[in-house]
Amino acid sequence: MANVQDEKSDCKRMERLHRCIISSPITGRPICCPDTNSCYGCKYAGSLKAENVEPLSYEKKFEDEGYEIEVPDHTSDEALTNIMTDELLTELRSINEKLAMILELRLEGLEVKEIGEKLGIKKSTLYDDMKKIVTIATKYLND
Repeated sequence: MANVQDEKSDCKRMERLHRCIISSPITGRPICCPDTNSCYGCKYAGSLKAENVEPLSYEKKFEDEGYEIEVPDHTSDEALTNIMTDELLTELRSINEKLAMILELRLEGLEVKEIGEKLGIKKSTLYDDMKKIVTIATKYLND
């Protein structure tokens, strides 16, 4: 039974795809055009009140309306981030070489435990140093 109902629904959906949406002469609300065969002789044919409901493909929409796909250019943002990171590392080196090394290792993706083992620093000391880095970075970026 469900298959018959699904087939009827599909037929109705396909039928509606090729009908225009017009304003009801009685209520003024949008309705499907009662003429199911064609727009030939229809008083709404070519009218601004009629709207075709047939779905457009993206390619067709782009072609018809002149859309262009804009791809954002992130290279300038990445370059600026790299420059700022390098400047921050230089600033940290002038204050404390250990802080610069911690930040470099963190930027490489190492976890806190791995950085502590690599530099021979206790976890609590490392967290204190990372707070100092954040303080310096915040101050540096706000200036």
